[in-house]
Amino acid sequence: MSIQDTDTQPTSERPPAPWRELIYYLLAGFGAYYLASVALSLVSEIGTVQDTLARYLLNMVILSGSVWLVGVRRGRISWSEIGFRPAVWRWYWLLIALGIALILMPVRSILGLLAQYLLSGGLESMQGRLDVLTTDFQFSWAYFGLSVLGMGVLIPIAEELYFRGLIHTWFKSRFGYWPRVLLSSLIFGLAHSDAAGVMVSSFIIGLANAVAFEESKSIWLPIAIHMVTNTVAAIILNLVMALSEYLPL
Repeated sequence: MSIQDTDTQPTSERPPAPWRELIYYLLAGFGAYYLASVALSLVSEIGTVQDTLARYLLNMVILSGSVWLVGVRRGRISWSEIGFRPAVWRWYWLLIALGIALILMPVRSILGLLAQYLLSGGLESMQGRLDVLTTDFQFSWAYFGLSVLGMGVLIPIAEELYFRGLIHTWFKSRFGYWPRVLLSSLIFGLAHSDAAGVMVSSFIIGLANAVAFEESKSIWLPIAIHMVTNTVAAIILNLVMALSEYLPL
């Protein structure tokens, strides 16, 4: 099989991508992941280390796999076009990622909680996500390592490749700067619509990462921002679980 990931036409020089391509992308990535998650729930116990690991792996394999399958392999995008390969890294990007993560975390938390209470009337609808992200809300070093690896490394790579590399690049062929930033971020938020607060929080970081992707011309800066944000969240979540064992409410 020939390699098609280095010679595809730059996005700015291509004709507008057909709308059916966006449908393919959404079905192959998010749609397939949703169905796989539902199927996993039928055979796996939510809240166990095994279930959490399986969900991280599904996220990584399906989302990043769909980028290759319906994007790169079909010649719709290239790894070089989204700045994934050859990997170009600027060390000051790490400072940018840290700064954006530190600024956005309190903003996302406040706006997410506000949206959750206004739209849902409480935090009950967030319990499902909490069940997936925690092992019966009990701290363990095994889960700590798993959450840092899964939340902090695997998910950021897979989701940025898919939502910024594939979805945002599709919008890039049809819309101007801010419309495509807003639209791709909206899809990113809707993909996390299991709770209103999570959806709003995801939309906000989606905006930041879409802008970072546009300005850096590389997928690695949004990956770094996503990694730092999720790693800090994983550490805080595990710290809360650890403290709850010694300081029961």
